[in-house]
Amino acid sequence: MKRFVIVAVIAACLLSAMAISATATNTQTATITLCPGENWVAAPLVPFNPSTTALFAGFTGNITRFDSPEQRTISSDQADFGGILLGDGYKITNPSQSTLSFSYEGVPDGVPDYSGNMTDMWISLPGNCIDNLDAGGMHWVGQPYNHKTLISDMYMTDGSQALSIQESITAGWIGSLWRGFDNQTQKTFTVGLSTYGADENYFRAGSMYEIETHRDNLALIIGATPDVPEPSSIVTLIFGVGAMAGTLMRKRK
Repeated sequence: MKRFVIVAVIAACLLSAMAISATATNTQTATITLCPGENWVAAPLVPFNPSTTALFAGFTGNITRFDSPEQRTISSDQADFGGILLGDGYKITNPSQSTLSFSYEGVPDGVPDYSGNMTDMWISLPGNCIDNLDAGGMHWVGQPYNHKTLISDMYMTDGSQALSIQESITAGWIGSLWRGFDNQTQKTFTVGLSTYGADENYFRAGSMYEIETHRDNLALIIGATPDVPEPSSIVTLIFGVGAMAGTLMRKRK
C-alpha cells in the first residue's frame, strides 16, 4: 500500500525531540535526539535524503513506522519501509544507555502560498483499507511543524466538509483522546481538548502521536499557526495552588 501525506492550501475552511537552526535560504538543519529506550519522533523538515541509513548513520536500534491501510508496523530493515516523510510518526528504540543525536538537512515546514504565508498541512488518515468496513483504524501522526500547535487549531475532513476537533468527536469520526509519549520519562500521556481532561492540548515539534479514527478516508488538517508558548511558572503555580485548594475543600465536605 502507498503512504499518504498531503500538503494543501485551505482557502475557505480554513524536539523536545527536535531542534531547528537555519543554515541557508530555504535550508535548515534538524537534530533528532533519541533518549535511551523508546522514542516517538517525527521530522519537521523534509529531508534531502530521507533514507534511514542517511538520517541515522551507524544507528543499530530499531526504527518502525505504521502502515495505516494495512494496520501493521513496518521495520526499517523491511523492503517496504520507505523513507522518512513529513507528517509521519516513527517509534525508534535506542538500545544504548546514552542519549544519541542525529542531524540532517532539509527544507522548512509547509509551503509558502501566493502571499508568502505558510500553508496548512493535510495528513491523510486512510484507516483500514483492507476490511472495507469503513471503521477507521490506528495512525501514527508526526507534528509537521517545528513548533507546537494547539489541538483546538486543528480540523478533520472527509473530503467534502471540514469539522473542528470537537465537531469530529461529536460526529463519531475520532475518539476524544489521543496518545503521546514522553521520551525522557518513558511514559505515555493523553493529548486532546482540555474539555476531555487531556494531559496536553497541543502537538510538540519532533513528536509523534497515535490517533485512532472511527471511519475511513479522513485527513487531519494542522493549521499553520504561531507557536504555542509554554505555561509560565507563575501560571503553573496559580493552577497548582487552585487545584490544591479545591482538593482541601472537597475533603472538608
